Amino acid sequence: MMKALTLVSTVAAAVALTACERAPEDSTAAANADATVVAQAETAGDKAENAGERAREAGGQAVDTAQEKGAQAVDATREKGAEVAAAAREKGGELAADAKEKGSQVAANARETGGEMAARASDAVSDAAITASVNAELARADDLSALRIDVDTTNGRVTLSGTAPSDSARERATQLASSVRGVTGVDNQLQVKAADKGRKAD
Repeated sequence: MMKALTLVSTVAAAVALTACERAPEDSTAAANADATVVAQAETAGDKAENAGERAREAGGQAVDTAQEKGAQAVDATREKGAEVAAAAREKGGELAADAKEKGSQVAANARETGGEMAARASDAVSDAAITASVNAELARADDLSALRIDVDTTNGRVTLSGTAPSDSARERATQLASSVRGVTGVDNQLQVKAADKGRKAD
């Protein structure tokens, strides 16, 4: 716009100088010519001003479009970032839940294994205690104390093996073993063999 005003001012100054130098007879023709030149200069100035206005409008539209596109890009980036963050949170939550579940399973397995080991240890102690008690009961019995009787206990079940001097002694061994606390059953495998009372003379 400044260029258009400068152009108009220059043309107007040139016309004024030309008018001053002309002779009086040419003043009408010069005035017409000056008016034409001034009108043309004003038209050129108007065109220049209109062109400047259109350029400003186009520039404003370009700025507005650029701002709008920039805002859209920012919104799209923000939305994509939110989606990525949500997916990461969801995946993290799944991993945490999975780790928690695995940890619970490991703890449950450890408790179960520990319980089984404790039960086995307790059973082993109980079986050993039962075996000792049965041996003590058999040693107190007069008809069985001198005999060699092996006692084995598994899960509370007592197995007697060896020899007994008679059927009644064999039955008594079963009764004594059954009376011991913790015994769940007796497997009497004692063989009845009469004791040697002396050798036959040759």
